[in-house]
Amino acid sequence: MQAKTAEYRVIIATGGTGGHIFPALAVADELVSIGVKPIFLCDKRGEKFITRDYKIDTMILPIKNFHSINILQVIKNIYLLLLSIFKSIYILLKVRPCVVLGFGGIASLPSLLVAAYLRTPTVIHEQNAIVGRANKFLSKYAKFLLLSFDQTSDIPEKIYNRSYVVGNPVRSSFIKNNEFMLPNESEKIHILILGGSQGAKLFSDVVPRVLSQIPRNIKNRLKITHQCREIDIQKVNKYYTDNSISHKTESFISNISEVLNTAHLVISRAGASSLSEILVANIPSIIIPFKYSKDNHQLLNANKLTTAGASWTIEEDNLIDEKLLELLHQIFSSLDILLNKSIKAGNFAKPNAAKDFVNIIDNNFFDIKFKGEES
Repeated sequence: MQAKTAEYRVIIATGGTGGHIFPALAVADELVSIGVKPIFLCDKRGEKFITRDYKIDTMILPIKNFHSINILQVIKNIYLLLLSIFKSIYILLKVRPCVVLGFGGIASLPSLLVAAYLRTPTVIHEQNAIVGRANKFLSKYAKFLLLSFDQTSDIPEKIYNRSYVVGNPVRSSFIKNNEFMLPNESEKIHILILGGSQGAKLFSDVVPRVLSQIPRNIKNRLKITHQCREIDIQKVNKYYTDNSISHKTESFISNISEVLNTAHLVISRAGASSLSEILVANIPSIIIPFKYSKDNHQLLNANKLTTAGASWTIEEDNLIDEKLLELLHQIFSSLDILLNKSIKAGNFAKPNAAKDFVNIIDNNFFDIKFKGEES
């Protein structure tokens, strides 16, 4: 792919959670590498992810999620949606992008609708194993729907023949270039625990409690890195300290790619971005899907990995302690099982997702003028 001689602009419209932002950032990096200028449109939540490490133009829309049933809040949210649409009109007319990329979430709605009205091409990416509601609605206006998984559920019929699997784009720092190595007898077994932002209380209670029940000779070999909510740190530390388990507990792991690449096992929720990062790092994983995720997408995501042999899935129920303890006993009795899972994870991963995504954009849209622009 050659660098562009003219300045092409691409608007990236995305929700404000890490699961939406991180794949978008991976694509933005790839666009920059070929001389294309990405501009982010997201809600206030996403600003902190983009400005922490990246120098990318970011424009904030005032839109909010429609979770409240309070009539005054609903009226306010409708007003903010209309305001976001008008702001998107102004931005698109000013920026004149050759394409608008949507990465899901309510904040992607205004700019993608405006792009459709202005006849600016749109491309949508779906991170999960089932097409989300916003993406399903917006796909009727899109040129392409790019998918993370084979046999994604609920693809709208209208765009089915313009849907392509590219994978979930992952930042390059996560992609592992060396082989997964089992710890020798003198080395610690490094377990990385990622509770995610939703339902992390379960990870702060169940996982340390289960680890405290394993045999002493195994406890002595463990090195735990545990990401949990700030309010749970003291409680989680006490679990590990009382059981003499080596640990580090943080609410936010700033060097997450580095930590992930040194882990021998990850225990995680089933958010699409987290799973993609685990896969490209070739790390074996135990996945505990958040049972209240929309459309049960976390369980569907986890099942994709488990079916491929890349992970174990444990559903959240009353027997979760017993199931997790039994699985850990199985793993610790023969660590070679981790090597097999690592190989399967590497085979299932799509480390070139960002490049493949941008190749599709490059081949289809970078000779297109904004509607109304002179030749």
